[in-house]
Amino acid sequence: MTESATKEVSTMIDANTSLKLTPMLLNGKNYQLWSKWAIISLKGKGKYGHVTGDKNKLATNPEEWEIHDNLIMSWLLNSMEPQISELFMIGAETSAKLWTEIRKMYSKQNNFAHIFQIKHDTAQIKQNQRSITQYFGAMKEKWDELDIHQPDTIDP
Repeated sequence: MTESATKEVSTMIDANTSLKLTPMLLNGKNYQLWSKWAIISLKGKGKYGHVTGDKNKLATNPEEWEIHDNLIMSWLLNSMEPQISELFMIGAETSAKLWTEIRKMYSKQNNFAHIFQIKHDTAQIKQNQRSITQYFGAMKEKWDELDIHQPDTIDP
């Protein structure tokens, strides 16, 4: 496949406005995991600079930038439960503003109850008839989930 044909196919794939960036929809309770998936997807498509504001409209063709930015907004909105996406439809003029508003609303949620539940579930895991690999896998899954929800600290 020629370089121009590859670029054309890539553009057609990117132009899919019904694309969902994440395997799960943002439901208001799963922001941490949802945002991690969204970042991975956006970085994989070379579009993460739009939501961080690093991809400046003035640095590129403004019309092309706006097309890409609106596409990214549609991907983000399609990756949310309908009642959540409705909250952000009005007022989000750019994908960076949309990303910031989503982060403001959901990233500072009180995760203490969820963290407690993860720790409780972890303590309840028993090896029983599992192999050591299966047992370790179940524990690691909970530890990884805890890493996602537990805020980073600078305490020694």
